[in-house]
Amino acid sequence: MKGEENMSIKRSFILFAALLALLTCAHAAEACGCRVPCVTTSACCQPVIQCVEKTIMVPTWVVEDRTVQETQWVPETRTRTVTVYKPVTETRQVERQYTVMVPEKRTKTVDYTVCVPKTTEVTKHYTVCVPVTRQVTKEYAVKVPVWTEEEREYVVRVPVRETREGVRKVCRLVPETRTRTVCKDHGHWEERVVACLPDCRGRASGCCDPVAHACAAVKATKTCKVWVPNIVPEEIEVTVMRPRVVEEPCTYNVMCFKPETRTKTVRLCNYKTEMRSKTYNVTKMVHETRSKTERRTKEVAYTVCVPEKRTKTHTVSQVKCVAEQVEQAYTVMVPVKVEKTVPVRVCKMVPKKITVPVVCRTFTRCADACRPCR
Repeated sequence: MKGEENMSIKRSFILFAALLALLTCAHAAEACGCRVPCVTTSACCQPVIQCVEKTIMVPTWVVEDRTVQETQWVPETRTRTVTVYKPVTETRQVERQYTVMVPEKRTKTVDYTVCVPKTTEVTKHYTVCVPVTRQVTKEYAVKVPVWTEEEREYVVRVPVRETREGVRKVCRLVPETRTRTVCKDHGHWEERVVACLPDCRGRASGCCDPVAHACAAVKATKTCKVWVPNIVPEEIEVTVMRPRVVEEPCTYNVMCFKPETRTKTVRLCNYKTEMRSKTYNVTKMVHETRSKTERRTKEVAYTVCVPEKRTKTHTVSQVKCVAEQVEQAYTVMVPVKVEKTVPVRVCKMVPKKITVPVVCRTFTRCADACRPCR
């Protein structure tokens, strides 16, 4: 931003200097105006270059403090009443009746019909399975671990720093000669005859345009020196620094890993087979013949479930929601207009005194023919 502003100021100054030079040339031409014809035929004005101090207005950027209004949001705490429902647990005792089935043992005599008309005792043989336990010895094989130590070689990678030589690319500024075209003014002074016209008010207006001022006839002519420009392009050699990428040797360090053989003692676990024996109990079911005596009459026992009513007390919990008014604080953002001072960059025209060359004319006392330089 500062570079663009400086370039803008330089361009404005160059345009202003060019405009001032054009005005100076017009002022010098007007200074050669004659009120009356000169007595002699020689030129009444002699060119003289003087340095005149003039005041110009230069644009300058300045920083001014200005007051602006800004809206800021300020937090404000307010209070409101809200309804909150809280759970309340109520506990009460409730009696309930329930029925349970209570088992009751009873006995009854059952009559049944048999083929034998009388009751006798009969011996009946039946077979049952009786468990017999005996001890059995059995051999089995197990794997027993045997630890041994053994020397083994292994390879490790050891870091080693090495210095190597290589080529790297470096950007260097190399002077380079170039040809640039510039414009130079090879002009010269020429003597030209111009007409001097009096204006409608009776004052000498200098070298006037007969089309614009057609109110009077030509009264006199005079010879003035005029600079005739001749812009000639020329080629000049300039030296510029151009960046070039060049290769140069360099030395750098590299971390390399080299294999190294080392020896260590390791423990090896080998398993060998070992025979062992154990004794355990084996149970087998052996058939055995027994005898029992049966009677043809029997008494049957059975169980009947009788309903019985009982009472027990239960604790019942009930949750109710109770409404409650609570004061609650909350924060809102309130807009507030605040005046603040901010720096503003302003472009102002600052007067500056400069020295410029002015072409003036000297005059002879030929009835006050030429005016002095202003």
